[in-house]
Amino acid sequence: MHFEHRTLNALIDRARRWASCGVLAALGSCLYATGLAAQASDYCDKTRARAASDAALMIAPKLFGQFLRFPSTQESQLDAQLYPDLGTSSGRSYQLRLGMYFSASDAYRGLRLTQASELDCRAHEARVDIERAMIALPEIAKLVGARAQLALLRTRADEWSAIRERARARLGASLITLGELQELDGRITLIERKRAELEASVADLEAQGIGELSRDIGELERDYVQAENAHEAELSSAKRWTAWDLAVTGGALMPVSAPAQVDWYGWVELRYSLGDLFSAHSQSTYLRARAAELEHAQYEIPQRLFILRKQVEVQRQYAERELGLIEKQWQFVNATLTALAASVSEATSQARDSLVVEQIAVQADLERLRGTLGALSAARVHTPVARVESGL
Repeated sequence: MHFEHRTLNALIDRARRWASCGVLAALGSCLYATGLAAQASDYCDKTRARAASDAALMIAPKLFGQFLRFPSTQESQLDAQLYPDLGTSSGRSYQLRLGMYFSASDAYRGLRLTQASELDCRAHEARVDIERAMIALPEIAKLVGARAQLALLRTRADEWSAIRERARARLGASLITLGELQELDGRITLIERKRAELEASVADLEAQGIGELSRDIGELERDYVQAENAHEAELSSAKRWTAWDLAVTGGALMPVSAPAQVDWYGWVELRYSLGDLFSAHSQSTYLRARAAELEHAQYEIPQRLFILRKQVEVQRQYAERELGLIEKQWQFVNATLTALAASVSEATSQARDSLVVEQIAVQADLERLRGTLGALSAARVHTPVARVESGL
């Protein structure tokens, strides 16, 4: 069969199209999840780009050229086998081979590599969210309590302002001493300073981006562990396929030493490395070790969260004890105010106003502790993946 130049050009064009399809398949499979997340992290962009680059080289067919010279002692026999219609020749034989090589196993590994990059991205984003939550969790409890306390002080600000004015009027009427006025004014000043400190603290925490947790830490922990294990499994699976090589090779034969027609050749190869018999056991051991590391290592997320939960529980118990003491104080102040309410004399008005100022301070502390306790209790109920006691 005689190959004209236009036939050879058509083969080359088809090879280019196959190579382009391979590159596009690699890029398309890698960028699939990118369309789902318009604002991916820089880490994910880096990971996906590296996977796309590696997968494109693995999936796309490879073009090659070979220039062969057959030994003169074997020339006639080889020519007769390769080109039976040409017969034999006495001169040295040179041959140019142009072809394309495509490995189905490499293409499969390339696709698995892009899937592994997505799992790596998922695990990384879950880890980053957990790291932020672990840092922010104590500050969240502080912010919730500060907001509750500040809201109460803002609500009752007019009351202590009116109390201050009444006390000054009593001093003008010589119903109280200057020392009594200064004592009451000092208590009110402490409350006002506390309000200013709370406003600054809340503004600072909000400027840092501290807010309510968008997701349960337990869910983030499960996402991280599952994605990390799946990522390792995907890499191990892709690595195991390295032992296999299913490839198709084909191209054009163009003799150089003698005028002859252009011919074509091709073959399919299946290779297997016996090292896979030993590598499989090691890969299984690695996956088990990695899963155990995720569960037990103190530098990994599950153990760090377990320690954090214990710390949060200690803080919650302390806040409950403090709340109990403040509630007793609150009950005493209210009971005393109720007893003084029966008397409307000027002698008891100053004492009643002083108790109202103390009531405001105590109520503000109650709101802070209740808000803090609520945030700590919410953190305490986050469901862990596993409670691991080792190393603690």
